[in-house]
Amino acid sequence: AFTGADWQAIIPGWEKAKEKGIKISNAPGANAPAVAEFAFGMALLMQRNMLELGRVGDKTFETTETFQGAEVGVIGAGNIGSRIVKMVAAFAPAKIWYHSRSPKSELDAEFADLQTLLSQSDVVIVAAPGSIGTIFDKETVGAMKQNALIVSISPRNLFDFDALLPLLQQERLRAAIDWPAPSEEYSKLPFHSWYNTTNHTAYNTKSVVQLCSDMGTKSLLNLLEKGQDDFQVV
Repeated sequence: AFTGADWQAIIPGWEKAKEKGIKISNAPGANAPAVAEFAFGMALLMQRNMLELGRVGDKTFETTETFQGAEVGVIGAGNIGSRIVKMVAAFAPAKIWYHSRSPKSELDAEFADLQTLLSQSDVVIVAAPGSIGTIFDKETVGAMKQNALIVSISPRNLFDFDALLPLLQQERLRAAIDWPAPSEEYSKLPFHSWYNTTNHTAYNTKSVVQLCSDMGTKSLLNLLEKGQDDFQVV
């Protein structure tokens, strides 16, 4: 029982488990409130340059970027992405773009292909599964707006970090991810260009951990007693 979403990207050996007839369940939507909150928190932290203007920085005054009047793109419009769209809307952006497998009429945002979203957005928040593959390659990041911000709570395989690094060093782009720094070179970047967590942590709130645990336990009991569960994926 996997106590989260995007189980294929995070469970090692799930294909072998499937071959062996091992059943797998997940907990879709359970961590969405915490992850969306954390993603937007990182985006706000970077837009307002809170670190360099706080006790860990050395700036005392700076006119920063903001969400108001900015174009914001959200990649992924599932349980997490749809929450992020609503959070962004409260900050009066000029436009909200989103990209997903198919348009969603309930979202107050404009559906766009990836190329349009990435080329038009001042801020891009990534909430897509690892199965989407690498989307931030050399060509993609090179076509993004000057000083655009990328914020990701998605698996690391969505990024070509070798292609992203020189653009961060040149201050062409800014980025924040919910993973450790991919290399020592990233750790040398200034806070206004780059932020990373010390470990994957966006999901980790008391209420979400409890809910995911409860869902996983219920799924295990159903699979053992009935042989099936609503959240069974394999």
